Amino acid sequence: MRAGLLTKKVSVFHAVQAVSKTGAKKSSWSNLFGDGKVLHARVTYGRQSMTAKNGNFVLTSAITFVIRYYSQINEYMRVYWEDRKYRITAIRRYPERDELQIDAELIDE
Repeated sequence: MRAGLLTKKVSVFHAVQAVSKTGAKKSSWSNLFGDGKVLHARVTYGRQSMTAKNGNFVLTSAITFVIRYYSQINEYMRVYWEDRKYRITAIRRYPERDELQIDAELIDE
C-alpha cells in the first residue's frame, strides 16, 4: 500500500443497540474507532444510475474506499465521507498488502 495515495478522510460507524427502561430496543450509530477519529482513504468513483423505488426515481451511486487493513470492519457497518452515508456492499481483504477495499453505495434518505 502506498500511503501517499490515501488523501481523503472517512469514518467507519457500527450499529449500537440500547435497551430502554421499558424494554424497547433503539439502534444508533457510533464511530468504530472513537469520537472524531478518521481513517485516511483513497476514493474511486464507480457507477451511477437511476432506479425506481416505491414509485420514485432515486440516484444510486457506487464508490470504492481503499484504507489500511482493519480486521474488525464488516459489511454491517457504514462509511461516512463528505457528510454522506454509504452502505457497505462488499469488502475485499488483502492483509499481505495491508489493504482493505470497501465497495459501498450512497444511502438515499
